Amino acid sequence: MKKVDTNKYTKLTLSLERIRAIITELPHNGHRFVVLYDDKPDKQGYIQTILEDDTLGEQSPYLLETRVYHTEDTFSHYRKSCTKAQEIFPYFEDFYKDIPLSYENWEEVTKEFLGD
Repeated sequence: MKKVDTNKYTKLTLSLERIRAIITELPHNGHRFVVLYDDKPDKQGYIQTILEDDTLGEQSPYLLETRVYHTEDTFSHYRKSCTKAQEIFPYFEDFYKDIPLSYENWEEVTKEFLGD
């Protein structure tokens, strides 16, 4: 089952429609970020979004990130910037429905998260 964390929610089960609404209103609703993840122990990946610059409100691009675990200790981390919330919805929907994401137009940033 998928769970959602935000600045206001922790480990909540929400409908896809509610998740879309929170993302759409991110510049105004105080949630600050949205993380969608699976609560099954064998599925550690997640997808998350945040405003790149919350001082810009609705004009801020959205920063979208996802992490894919290959084993318990190895992962790949990807990042993408989207100008509108509507651009993010397909990625969250696919993740919600367990449809593998394509990372063709994403920046691979795994090294930023690995220790020296």
